Amino acid sequence: MKNKQILLLVFSCAAVFSAAHSQTVKNDLNYRKFRISVDAGTTYSMGTSGTVLSTPLGRDFVLPSRSKNFGAGLDGAYFLTKQYGVGLKYRFYTVNCKQTLLSGYEDIENEYDYPVWERSTTSCKEQMHLLGPAVYARWFLGQSKWHIAANAGIVYLYDKLSNIKGKDEYHIEYHYESLTEFSQRPEPPRNHFYSVSDRTGATVGFTLSAGIRYQLSPSIGIGISADGLFASLSRMKYLNTFDEYETGDVTRKINRAGVSAGIDFNF
Repeated sequence: MKNKQILLLVFSCAAVFSAAHSQTVKNDLNYRKFRISVDAGTTYSMGTSGTVLSTPLGRDFVLPSRSKNFGAGLDGAYFLTKQYGVGLKYRFYTVNCKQTLLSGYEDIENEYDYPVWERSTTSCKEQMHLLGPAVYARWFLGQSKWHIAANAGIVYLYDKLSNIKGKDEYHIEYHYESLTEFSQRPEPPRNHFYSVSDRTGATVGFTLSAGIRYQLSPSIGIGISADGLFASLSRMKYLNTFDEYETGDVTRKINRAGVSAGIDFNF
């Protein structure tokens, strides 16, 4: 079952239970001690990843990090007091990364006598799962149905990079006025296409979220929040050319910030 289908199933079950539960309690603004929250949104990378991977051509390239992604999450919190509680946080991210760089150079051996342009494209797909404990807080805005909600947690993060591909294409900027015959046109350098085996790694990260919520009923609320994820990887496992798994050193920063909207079910 796909992740979006799982989230939809969880959402539907929580909605049915919350609706049934709300019929048995007094319809007032006494907030419940237990809360389940489902949310989804978009986040963006912060800075550069600094991740360098080796290619089958023996060339290193920096993995693209400028990307946006879809993320969804599930929070379960128990409030020890009216304002503060503890719970468990889960989030899932799927990211499509792509970057194209254009550069020009003159051949040092003067083989072409024309400017040569190189277009390098790198792309990959990334999936992240994170799970861990979190501290939750909420502050009510007077007697209104609005309140500020925030949480922070230390999470275990699993990261997978797949479909890692690269392409180097070359183009010669011909000076047509100096060419008398078509056969005089020099051939550009040979294009290179390559792929890199999947990488997986795990680390510990930090999450932070803060936003505003509106209580539709004692059992159901909606809101929007700003979210952040901060982590780094130093080791990732991959399948080498001998079909053996080995672990390589990397410097990969996974820092993302974004916005998400969600719904709360309070019991």
